[in-house]
Amino acid sequence: VLLPVLILLGTMLTAAWGPAQQRPTAPPLAEAKATLVPGLSLRLEQGAVVDVRDTRLAALTVPAGTAPSPFLAPGPFKALWEGFVSVDLGTDVQFSASGRGSLRVLINTKPALEAKGGDLSTTEGPSLRLKKGRNALQVFYEPPADGEAAVRLLWTSSDFPKEPVPPLSLSHD
Repeated sequence: VLLPVLILLGTMLTAAWGPAQQRPTAPPLAEAKATLVPGLSLRLEQGAVVDVRDTRLAALTVPAGTAPSPFLAPGPFKALWEGFVSVDLGTDVQFSASGRGSLRVLINTKPALEAKGGDLSTTEGPSLRLKKGRNALQVFYEPPADGEAAVRLLWTSSDFPKEPVPPLSLSHD
């Protein structure tokens, strides 16, 4: 009784979706993990000019009067790091930064840090729970109007002292 039902169901699915190779399927878990690479994606913007590259950390230093990228001119720019921060166990962390300028950090679309001024290290974000596994990370940065542009994302928890977010914890598509 079960075999005719399965054959009928297969016929109906083929009619609805077409041949088997056209049916939508999720990639196997191993394949989905293979699409992630270490580090973060860094997007540098200056007007209509955009430079996107891989980077190990959410950190950047641009000396005064120099360009942040060979494709951008010296002057104002915006930077966006995107990817994931991964932890083995769910843990409470607090984000902070060093550098100058304006910085906003989102974890899973929730605010994790907002800092602005000549010394970003004077501001710490709220304690935030990271879930086990990958957590979406976005770091928005705008340099100060004059002088050196510098930023480095840091974190701390009850398990470790304040440190840069380690490259092995970061990944992106």
